[in-house]
Amino acid sequence: MITFKDQLALAVYFTLFGIFLSVTYDILHFYLKRWKAKAAVGYVIQALYWLGMTLTVCLFAYRVSDGAVSIYTFLFFFIGVLVYRGLLRLGLHKDLDRFTRVFARTYGFLKKWLRELLFAPEMASLLARARQAVKHKLTKQKPKEEQESQ
Repeated sequence: MITFKDQLALAVYFTLFGIFLSVTYDILHFYLKRWKAKAAVGYVIQALYWLGMTLTVCLFAYRVSDGAVSIYTFLFFFIGVLVYRGLLRLGLHKDLDRFTRVFARTYGFLKKWLRELLFAPEMASLLARARQAVKHKLTKQKPKEEQESQ
């Protein structure tokens, strides 16, 4: 028999997991809209997302409740979704915009820094000289004695 304390803990776990499901779906939907994915690609990505989340939900519910998945499990998932939609959703979109801008700036800085590090003028001149030396060795004319004997 499951005690009241255990049932209350399960209710909290399942509500938090419902919030998690809503947040991850909202993030997926936000970036699909932002990248302007074609409808067919969006449907395929969402189908894969829901297949993965269904497996995750089943495993989570099975492990947390020690194999006793009851009907109120899904009720608390739904309550978690409602809590997220009612209270937390607006702040997430602002945070995702901010995160995307910071990530883009960081990516641009790192890309520029790595390009300068890997393709510095000294490195470029060294590679050019090495390429010329190899080309010179490969295209070197045979001595006249070898050409006459052929």
